[in-house]
Amino acid sequence: MVEWLPSSSTKILFVIGDPVSHSLSPPMHNKVIRSLGLDAVYLALRVTSDMLNSFISLVRLNNVLGFNVTIPHKVAVANLLDKLDKSAELTGCVNTVRIRNGVLEGFNTDVKGVEEPLKQTGFQGGGIAVIIGAGGGARAAALALLSMGCRVVVLNRSIERAISLRNHFAGKGFTVEVKSLDEAPEFLSRADVVVNATPVGMNSWEAPFPTKFLKRGQVLLDMVYTPHPTRLVKEASEKGVISIPGLEMLVHQAAESFEIWFGIKPPLDEMRNEALRRLRG
Repeated sequence: MVEWLPSSSTKILFVIGDPVSHSLSPPMHNKVIRSLGLDAVYLALRVTSDMLNSFISLVRLNNVLGFNVTIPHKVAVANLLDKLDKSAELTGCVNTVRIRNGVLEGFNTDVKGVEEPLKQTGFQGGGIAVIIGAGGGARAAALALLSMGCRVVVLNRSIERAISLRNHFAGKGFTVEVKSLDEAPEFLSRADVVVNATPVGMNSWEAPFPTKFLKRGQVLLDMVYTPHPTRLVKEASEKGVISIPGLEMLVHQAAESFEIWFGIKPPLDEMRNEALRRLRG
């Protein structure tokens, strides 16, 4: 079997962010790209805020098929693209960009990354959904949960940032409630679904809130995927909470991105297994 080697016709994909060296996207995507025999390669590229405009200009002129976007560029990049699909337009942030004939179109596959794992637990929608955080991940979670008929309540340390999220969705015809973190015990105990959309717990044994406020039968999705499981997921599971690790959101959003770029549904198990292998070292 001849080993694959890149050539002048090889399609290039990136994940950009700052930092980005921790990303599991390159091994996940490259594993599937190689198994499907596609002539493409996926790379992690650190792009600072000062570099973002230059990066967008450069990818228009090269053999780039598209790229993923992570912290801190998901909102900023939306304003630099030519087109936005419905998910990106409604959230106001982008995590996936497809390039065709020099035209850059933005998508938000994080929305699907939230929806699919929730549905797989048997959650049918409705009830109270509490989101901790007010950044790009929280916007994706809010749209997913609103689309599932939930009453969405956002709790965030910075009330101003939470109000900005609320106002954004109000402008799109949606109602999102904003509460102070001081009110977390009340709303967490009443929630049907809880989503951690903060980075608290990433590469540490911290939790964004005490799990004593959670109760058996609730559904919890933690967007943080490393360590696996996080402290939040471990402690919540021990209380009888239906807990979804961040790995599931990562895999489902990645699969949606892959299909946008290649028009092929990738094997989810292969992506998941590669991510797990990397997480377990």
